[in-house]
Amino acid sequence: MKDWLSIITSSVSLIGVMFLVYHFFRNPDVKADKDIGIIESECNLKHKRIDEILAELKNGILLIKENHLPHIENDIKKISEGQIRIEAILENLLKK
Repeated sequence: MKDWLSIITSSVSLIGVMFLVYHFFRNPDVKADKDIGIIESECNLKHKRIDEILAELKNGILLIKENHLPHIENDIKKISEGQIRIEAILENLLKK
């Protein structure tokens, strides 16, 4: 009887040790899979946000180009017209 009890106890202990060893090597893989999944989802969110920011910047640049360039061109035209007037006035003064 004692022999059978020791065999049963030994076999249960061996099964327990095998179970612990299995979980010891399996759990890091499960944790790593969870961490990788979290990182991948965060990466996708970051990439989407970066794409949104770039689209906003592109729209902002287009608005600046459409709105400010005509104003700058008009200002340059006014400056060149003023410069032509100044040149005409100086020429008249120098002729006198």
